[in-house]
Amino acid sequence: PLNELKLTGPFTVMDMHQWLSMCVNELPSRPTDDEMVVSYRSTFVGTVLVGRYSKGTASFKSDSIMTISVMKDLITREATARKIAFNINVDVKEETFPRFLDLIHPKLSFQHSLTQQVRMVEPLREVQLQEGETKFLSPELQQVLQQASDIQQQFELQPQRLAFLHNIVVAVYRHKWRLRGYQSVDRQVKDLQKLLDSYNKEQIAAFFEEPIR
Repeated sequence: PLNELKLTGPFTVMDMHQWLSMCVNELPSRPTDDEMVVSYRSTFVGTVLVGRYSKGTASFKSDSIMTISVMKDLITREATARKIAFNINVDVKEETFPRFLDLIHPKLSFQHSLTQQVRMVEPLREVQLQEGETKFLSPELQQVLQQASDIQQQFELQPQRLAFLHNIVVAVYRHKWRLRGYQSVDRQVKDLQKLLDSYNKEQIAAFFEEPIR
């Protein structure tokens, strides 16, 4: 299931083509047919965008609610600037949120694991200095010790990477509720950020499903 953005109104295929070109790369400079079909996949997260548009009608589907929301805002702004009135409808599919969390999970899991490993490096080095050998340590701890320099080097980049990933999840949450008429979810976002700091995918998925009271 994909979230869907539907538009109908007095716009041409060229109008929609120009608006879409502001959202995606590698679009031809002009439409090549009366009905255009496009398909994209995010190289970072793996979400998809498929679109079909012709004179007076357009449909865009994506498992990324952020993509749908940004496109809605940009197309609305551009059409309003040109005084083109159209009907717009967004169908938000709840099933897309667990899929999004599955897609971003490997990256989040790696960065949080890195945080835990870097905290172990210095204590393990102390043990190595005092004991002289580390064969009594578990294989996992021995591996952390062997890769200590690499772990610390990656961690120097990690705060920015982790914050970037957290911001993506928060943005998806905001866009989900914005499209349902909630302009501010700041209180809920604070709770989400706490869950992201301790990171448990199942807890975050459950949080996404909770209604706003």
